[in-house]
Amino acid sequence: HAPRLIILEYVPPKSKGAPILLVGKGVTYDTGGLSLKPTKSMFTMKQDLAGAAVLLGVLQAVAAIGLKKRIVVAIPVAENAIDARSYRPDDVIRMPNGITVEISDTDAEGRMLLADAIAYGAKKFKPRMILDIATLTGGSMSAVGEDITQFLCNDSKLASIIMMAAKEADESVWELPLHQP
Repeated sequence: HAPRLIILEYVPPKSKGAPILLVGKGVTYDTGGLSLKPTKSMFTMKQDLAGAAVLLGVLQAVAAIGLKKRIVVAIPVAENAIDARSYRPDDVIRMPNGITVEISDTDAEGRMLLADAIAYGAKKFKPRMILDIATLTGGSMSAVGEDITQFLCNDSKLASIIMMAAKEADESVWELPLHQP
């Protein structure tokens, strides 16, 4: 199936100002593309749409509680399978914002989907904040385990709010470092 970018908007009456943009990838199935995963690693890949599923639930909750803020949800959906039109390692792709990206591993499709949706959403909606919800890499689970949600944030006040909300919900979170080299 062809990839799609699903845009959903929640616009309450009298909402003003820039929206909050929520982005979550929906990879319906991930074989790794031409950088094919081992068979055993494909068994749980239908869960690679968890970011998209979470955002659909968040949007439903936002509507149910009558939040007074405008929310835009961008959900890039794709299947990462082998096809004649598949990305190849060594391809160079131009993103919507003009930045070029060299593909080194076609199993990093989630990053491409998120980058594409964030670039589109940032340009079209000019949000005051972008929150990205995604299952991205086993590497981060190696760092902190499977029971801890990791996050990156460039706003210390927002990071504190996330940590307090997680504590109230009895969720374990860990803020990963975000620094300029």
